[in-house]
Amino acid sequence: MKRAIIIAAITGLSALVATRLLAADGQAIILPGTAATTLAQEQAALKAARRQSDEARDRSARLEQQAGAARDDAEQARRRAAALAARIQQAEADIEAAQARIAIIARMQRAQAERLAVKQEPVVRLTAALQMMARRPLALALVQPGSVTDAVHMRAVLGQVLPVIQQRTARLRAELDASRALR
Repeated sequence: MKRAIIIAAITGLSALVATRLLAADGQAIILPGTAATTLAQEQAALKAARRQSDEARDRSARLEQQAGAARDDAEQARRRAAALAARIQQAEADIEAAQARIAIIARMQRAQAERLAVKQEPVVRLTAALQMMARRPLALALVQPGSVTDAVHMRAVLGQVLPVIQQRTARLRAELDASRALR
């Protein structure tokens, strides 16, 4: 009995983990209850879900009209039940569409994060170098031979590089804002 419970627990846990993992190629994701999908498949699923939702809404409206036109109570109740079933199908299709949109947005966020990581690396390295320079005591710069000359050269280099850094970081900030907008 204990063995069966342990096996069931391990199987359930492995199934849960498998549905939450990213595919190895980075291009496909695995959602709970689905296989690996590509962006084209996610977009097709979104279109199909929207189409099913529209069809179910139309079917529900048509059945409601027929229920209103029905003469006896039994027929009217049967048609209203069918209209309710169509509305339920519409809600299910809307849920599928929302899940497809979530998958597409998650893919977009991952791609954006990868691009931002590549663009942030040089800025992070530059910031680290500037912090190391800023930590050097001023008195030490006056005592070391050539330090004043080095400081003047560094100031000239920073004067030339600073506009480029500001331009690059402005683009990076704009992309970060776009990434936040996806959330």
